Amino acid sequence: MKTRWMHVIVGFTMFALCISVCTITTNATLDWSDDFDDGNYDGWTINPIDVFSVSQTPDYWPTEGWLQSTPDEQGMNGTLLEEMLASYGMVLQGIMVVRNGYNVLEEYPYPGFNESSLSDTWSVTKSVISILVGIALDEGYISSLDEAMVSFFPDRTIANLDSQKESITLKHLLTMKSGLQWGTSEGSAMLQSSDWVQYVLDRPMAHTPGETWNYNSGAVHILSAILNNTIGMTPSAFAEIHLFQPLGIVEYEWMADPQGLDFGGYGLQLTLQDMAKIGFLFLNKGTWDAEQIVSAAWVEDSTTAYSTGCERSGLNGDYGYLWWIKSSYNAYCAFGLYGQFICVLPDHNVILVTKSSIMPSIDYLITEYILPSVIGIPTPTPTPTTPPPIDWILIAVGGGVAVAVIVLAIVLLRRR
Repeated sequence: MKTRWMHVIVGFTMFALCISVCTITTNATLDWSDDFDDGNYDGWTINPIDVFSVSQTPDYWPTEGWLQSTPDEQGMNGTLLEEMLASYGMVLQGIMVVRNGYNVLEEYPYPGFNESSLSDTWSVTKSVISILVGIALDEGYISSLDEAMVSFFPDRTIANLDSQKESITLKHLLTMKSGLQWGTSEGSAMLQSSDWVQYVLDRPMAHTPGETWNYNSGAVHILSAILNNTIGMTPSAFAEIHLFQPLGIVEYEWMADPQGLDFGGYGLQLTLQDMAKIGFLFLNKGTWDAEQIVSAAWVEDSTTAYSTGCERSGLNGDYGYLWWIKSSYNAYCAFGLYGQFICVLPDHNVILVTKSSIMPSIDYLITEYILPSVIGIPTPTPTPTTPPPIDWILIAVGGGVAVAVIVLAIVLLRRR
């Protein structure tokens, strides 16, 4: 009989203690709130890899070439990157991924393409022109982005000149808001003309400057002419001294207009690795090996959105100073026709560069492969929280029941 009572007593006691313990443990929650911004990563496949903090100072500068590493060593999921290549290799001429300053992926799926291959970056050229304008501003060749476009061409007779055209500024040209009439037909006609700069300057006004975003390669060629007029050398010669040589960009070609002026809209040929250097320059806020190539303020201004909801050749996004901004995943890109990309993801210390003859979906590449491969899950730390009053009541009741059962058991055993 004593044994039976002991079993009952132990059972009641364990039940009461379980209530108490379970109530306490349910209040030790796993706090993820500080690890991810709400909603930013919904729907992504997150991989259990370490999170790397963004490096403030690179381990080295790739002036003489990029150092190799593996995705795993730099906190990326190599399997996902291999899946990306398997899915998109057929449309890419070349692809490169840089993380923490190291080349973790470089492939040339297209026959005949390799690390030495020069090819047209198309409108990535515009972003290079933007950098050169920033350098010219830093060096004092240009006094302000509010300077009027026509003021740089005092020796030219400009057609359709009115107050609106006279109010076009450098900033309007940089942000694709010049208001000049421009479309596919104008672009073709410019190439057939004997003086591309004159052709663009003569275009009639279609919008008030600063109001309407309209993609205009001709307007960027005006910036090329302004650089030439203010500096006294072509953009390529200026870039050779102030941009290409410091970054170790040796091999390049640049299409010129009939007057020998480097075309601002497109036509700059670079290797994949040298395209990545331009992204690395911006990732490091315009600094290269202890030298400020272009001011950090210019990098910030260039990658600030001045127009939203822009679209060109299958790419959607916001627009800065001839740079595209992808606000949904906090990236900025230099973009050229058919899929020439320099995409910088500063939050994750990543640069993605592609060359292609068929436009890939850059959003899909980044959101389905690149970002999921670099966003790891930190080990959550149990964080005790203040339990609600009902929890303390349950604990008290559970403890009281346990004590009562033990006292009752002692009384019954003594009576026997």
